Amino acid sequence: MWQTFDFDVLSVANLDANDHCDEGTWVIDNDGEASLSAAGERPAPVDFNGQQDPGGYGLKYEYSSGILPQHGTVGYLFASNKSVFTAGFWLYVPDEVGVYGEHDVFTLNPFNSAQGTYIKLGDVKIGTEMWLMIMQVADDKVTGVYSDTHILLYPYNHWYWISLSYAQNGAVKVSAYDESLNFVGEVLHQNMTVNAPISDVWIGSLIGPSETDMHKVLYWDDFVLNWTNPQYPIGIIK
Repeated sequence: MWQTFDFDVLSVANLDANDHCDEGTWVIDNDGEASLSAAGERPAPVDFNGQQDPGGYGLKYEYSSGILPQHGTVGYLFASNKSVFTAGFWLYVPDEVGVYGEHDVFTLNPFNSAQGTYIKLGDVKIGTEMWLMIMQVADDKVTGVYSDTHILLYPYNHWYWISLSYAQNGAVKVSAYDESLNFVGEVLHQNMTVNAPISDVWIGSLIGPSETDMHKVLYWDDFVLNWTNPQYPIGIIK
């Protein structure tokens, strides 16, 4: 599945028409902060399935309401639950240090369980650096446990290619690459999720920012999933 976001109106019909895949279904959870934007266009890192990126638009999230939570995300529901897959996407990282906040920029939901995996972006830990982190919900389905390490995404106001590997009952791995696809860093989190496969994934800001003074724009583009031949890092291996 390769979602290019190359359309100007965010709708289920447009998502389905541009995902290069005959499986799965799309849903939208948007309180009005998510949209499509030409500023969110980024050429795909490779030709996926031998197809070139048509270009045009990307997914945008801009928080402006002053109300929390403010969802702005799209979800891909697998046709059948997946125990192993890889994912990748471009992520535009703004300079938003000093507010001790974060966004959920990619989310994995296991089948019939509240123990999700969240890829988070923000300065929530020290307030002076933008980190990419993994957080998983523990067995109590309440406590969020962060990865012991993180990826520092610097410079800010730049694009980063994010690649993810998921294996049921294994580790979740996330790596980041700069605009020239040079390796930036990797973080992993031993999978605490219950013995259940993943039923759906979400890209965008799942519930909006954690702080009301987070107003910088986020962008995503070229969201790709591979469950038939899941290579990692997707978009880097050619």
